[in-house]
Amino acid sequence: MRIIKQRTHEYVPHYLLTFSYGKEGCGFSFECDKDGKVDESKLNPCALESYKECMSGQVVASPRQHYRVGADGEYEPVPGCRQQITYKVSGVVQDYGKWQHDPAVGECNRCKREVVLHGFTNTCECGADYNMSGQQLADRSQWGEETGESLSDILSADADDDYNDYGCQ
Repeated sequence: MRIIKQRTHEYVPHYLLTFSYGKEGCGFSFECDKDGKVDESKLNPCALESYKECMSGQVVASPRQHYRVGADGEYEPVPGCRQQITYKVSGVVQDYGKWQHDPAVGECNRCKREVVLHGFTNTCECGADYNMSGQQLADRSQWGEETGESLSDILSADADDDYNDYGCQ
């Protein structure tokens, strides 16, 4: 197989401006650029209101409601738990990016079609199989149990063969 396009690996950054408050891991995150600039036109009205509140340096929130078992055996809210509290906040820019992998593309030995080499086995429309490196594999009729081979036969070399443990002469 002739490789038409090499496999590439590229880091794609994804920045978030995050604001945390309280003891319970509460907070807000807004997509931004590497400098922390948020495009307000992309925020829905509720998010825009939260963003502006965060940018003011403080947010007003109601902590989680707590319950207790009352005299009648039923759950009842603990008084004072839903009161609003003002928290001071400041924003931190964090990169939550990821590596993007684009697979190699090769030209099939049989039919000259393009084959994307994305997995362990990559099959052309004509039926030819290739590994991720573009090496053509044996016909599937020669694979595994269909031919009477066990998994241990496939993974190990017989001591009587002229091959070492790696399947090489």
